[in-house]
Amino acid sequence: MPESSNTKTTAGDIEDQIKNIREDISRLTKLFMELGEDNLSETKRAAREEIDELLGRTRHVADEATARAKQTTGSVEGYISEKPVQSTMIALLVGIFIGFLTRR
Repeated sequence: MPESSNTKTTAGDIEDQIKNIREDISRLTKLFMELGEDNLSETKRAAREEIDELLGRTRHVADEATARAKQTTGSVEGYISEKPVQSTMIALLVGIFIGFLTRR
């Protein structure tokens, strides 16, 4: 019979250990969730900074492209004003060439 009391004690010890393990798992789960939230916040912040930087670069490139387009438009208009007959002939030849390419 002494073995049965050891068995009860062992079973009680095992139940206590299981209870402790469950509590530890619960604490670890909470800790991982908190870490995940912290990492998520940091990741969101870094992503926002990267997006802001990319938007800034995109705006800069778009502004440069707009300025170049305006400059080119001004040059073309100036060339057409200076040489209207030659500009018309060039436009006609380009139109014929594009028409020839699209027929095939």
